[in-house]
Amino acid sequence: MPARWPLIGRDQELEFIDAQLRRSWPGTGVVLAGAAGVGKTRLAREALAASQRRGAATRWVAATASARELPLAAFVPVTGDLGGVPADLLRQAAEGLARVARDMGGLVIGVDDAHHLDDLSSSLLHQLVLRNAAAVVVTVRTGQPAPDAVTALWKDGLLRRLELQSLSSEETAELLGLVLDGRLDSVAANRFWMLSGGNPLYLRQLVDGELEAGRLAQAAGVWQWAGRPAVSAGLAELIRQRIGHLSQQEREVLDYLALSEPLGVSLLTGLTDPDAVEQAGGPATRCGGRCLRWNPAGRRIRSCSWPEPSRPRNCLTWSWPGGWLRLPWTPAADGTASMPWPWR
Repeated sequence: MPARWPLIGRDQELEFIDAQLRRSWPGTGVVLAGAAGVGKTRLAREALAASQRRGAATRWVAATASARELPLAAFVPVTGDLGGVPADLLRQAAEGLARVARDMGGLVIGVDDAHHLDDLSSSLLHQLVLRNAAAVVVTVRTGQPAPDAVTALWKDGLLRRLELQSLSSEETAELLGLVLDGRLDSVAANRFWMLSGGNPLYLRQLVDGELEAGRLAQAAGVWQWAGRPAVSAGLAELIRQRIGHLSQQEREVLDYLALSEPLGVSLLTGLTDPDAVEQAGGPATRCGGRCLRWNPAGRRIRSCSWPEPSRPRNCLTWSWPGGWLRLPWTPAADGTASMPWPWR
């Protein structure tokens, strides 16, 4: 299996990004938004690679939550160490990058996870776009708060914001066929799409885990998937990153919803701490004649209209931004269930 999975289903997005990188007003570039794992970083890197093939200079900036307290930390790899007060740092960085753009005949900067930028870095990004000093491809995670200077990029109309969607069932099947280098049983392909919701990151973790366990195997020239999927170490870590920080009360809300959703608001608040429901879902979830679902990646409860299609009670259903991730569980002989949550 290839170490780097091919890019599938993003031709229109790449064409849109290319068009935005060629315009000169009001700003040159694009903001790519989407859920974790949907492919924002991969798409941004592909766009920068295309710009490089056209002769433009490119730079890559990766923001992290841990470096957010350090002024201009994200841009140090492309600006070098700078000294002085914040105003001097901002001026030196802006002038240095503008000079690179002039000398190289164009500069495209990729800024990954811009919602994690420190204030000085986000101000630098905003100035570069405002002055058209460089073209940018910016990625942000949908639902995550971002610095004002970052949100101003699309709110003030400087850049277009493109919301990336998960892969369709057809695109998922095509991707798996290329990755496995062979034909995949249509039932198995649909199961992978249903379980991952078309999210490429979750899809890869599922495929890697099932290949390693031997449940995904080739027979008579066709890849088939037998048995129930298990939560691999990689997938468990992804889930832990998204929901492992929930409070004990919020976890209790999740437990009830995972086993019994959809649940009415009044019933759920009677079974659990009403404040935890409020914290998880916000006031919008408190409406009559509605049911609740838990979206752990976004730390909120999603409301949905009755009636809900029935689902087998031998699975846990977790709502991710890209779709529903359903994982099996087995009740004990006494009728209780051991909760296979990754944080426990």
